[in-house]
Amino acid sequence: MKRILLVEDDPDSSLVMSRLLRSTGYDVEAAHSIFSALGLAQAATFDLVLCDIGLPDGTGYELMEQLHTRYALSGVAMSGYGMDEVIGLVP
Repeated sequence: MKRILLVEDDPDSSLVMSRLLRSTGYDVEAAHSIFSALGLAQAATFDLVLCDIGLPDGTGYELMEQLHTRYALSGVAMSGYGMDEVIGLVP
């Protein structure tokens, strides 16, 4: 079974995404911050990271870089917001 580290600070989004992923056969561990995600990654092995871009203690980009460097993890950055900064339209 593939293990996914889901990093999402919104409790409702985390719950729905975790349930959806589990219903399709994945083992999911959820973190709500960079700090908690790094702790889970240190304690267990994951096949993939799904990471929100906006986290309370930094950015998903920063976390993904750390996880890749420390644990050779790859992942997908996601966002529920259409902010200009996120989609690269800031002049």
